[in-house]
Amino acid sequence: MGRTGNAVWFLRMGALILVVSSASCGDDVTRHPQAARFVRTVAASSAIEAVLEDPPERDASLVAALRSPEAGITVGALDEPAMLQFGSVEGAARDRWGKLFVLDGQALELRVFDDGTASARPAGRVRVVGGAGLGPGEFQAPLALSMAGGDAVVAVFESNGRVSLFENSREDVVYSRLVQLRMDVDDGCLLDDMLVVAGWHPEHAGSIHLFTFEGEWIRSFGAFYDSDNPAVVEMLARTNVACLDAGGIVSAPVLLPEVRRYAPSGELLWLTELNGLSPVYVGEYSHGGVEAGTPEEGYHGTIGAAAYDAADLLLVQIAFVHRGDPPPGEEDGPLTYAIDLQTGEGALVARDILRVLDLSDAGAVLSRRLPFPTVELIDWPGPALRP
Repeated sequence: MGRTGNAVWFLRMGALILVVSSASCGDDVTRHPQAARFVRTVAASSAIEAVLEDPPERDASLVAALRSPEAGITVGALDEPAMLQFGSVEGAARDRWGKLFVLDGQALELRVFDDGTASARPAGRVRVVGGAGLGPGEFQAPLALSMAGGDAVVAVFESNGRVSLFENSREDVVYSRLVQLRMDVDDGCLLDDMLVVAGWHPEHAGSIHLFTFEGEWIRSFGAFYDSDNPAVVEMLARTNVACLDAGGIVSAPVLLPEVRRYAPSGELLWLTELNGLSPVYVGEYSHGGVEAGTPEEGYHGTIGAAAYDAADLLLVQIAFVHRGDPPPGEEDGPLTYAIDLQTGEGALVARDILRVLDLSDAGAVLSRRLPFPTVELIDWPGPALRP
């Protein structure tokens, strides 16, 4: 299904995004736009302009369905029972048996609904897997949900390096094991029998790191920027990832307007630039520390990537982060790019689609943050999009 980690960039990066000044910090600071400060060590293979285009005919039905969540089912309305309300949707997906999984980062729960179709309200049992704590199957800082092995394995990734694995079947979801990694995690997904973890590792260079289910390091890759300040390199390592059924990995860096596809070996297959977006600025203190900041008008940041690799389709979404409140009447939806997984070519196809968490033959799972968190289930003719 091309399950994604779907990092919730708005919430997790909020503490990092800070406009700095020597007056407020008591230390000299210089701000540099990315393009003028960081040196890319790998050339881009293609580029996409931030100009709205009609999607290719093959993808048009998908984009049309994603634009119309009212055609599906909404879970999380204020008048729902408490079990159908969410504090913060960090990830959601449907398995091949029709169950709906929702990871609530505020309640620290993984909720499993027996019926996850978009043709009827979630019915039957609603199970709660995990809870707040450090015990088996419990969570402290969950941020990503992923499935693999024909959906027989479910993983919950946490920002503190904990990864909880569950065995999944038609009848039940059972805790299996805990993997503790020695790194902070920005996003994660499952690729066959490997953990794919995004973030900065203190011992291995790169932005993507592969581990066994026992937590043994396999390889790292994805270091494409140089800077004379190591803290800048660490900051630029923050990325979103999606794992593909065909055995590939897609990354979309949080603070950089580009998308990459890798083979599991770490070989770069393509790198696509997303042009015409407002950049993040970086403040470098005289003592060597860094903070990400923004010009007064704000900047664009990547919030996630979702793959439907049966149709060689990747959706990458980028949101505009304002300095203060957004202007009245401005679109709430992120920029949505439809990209061909084989070539890296694509187009900006929508500005009004909700955050996409999961794409599969069964349909799409979307999420809305405001005015309160909801999960939107949409059925669509996915198999018809296959080449």
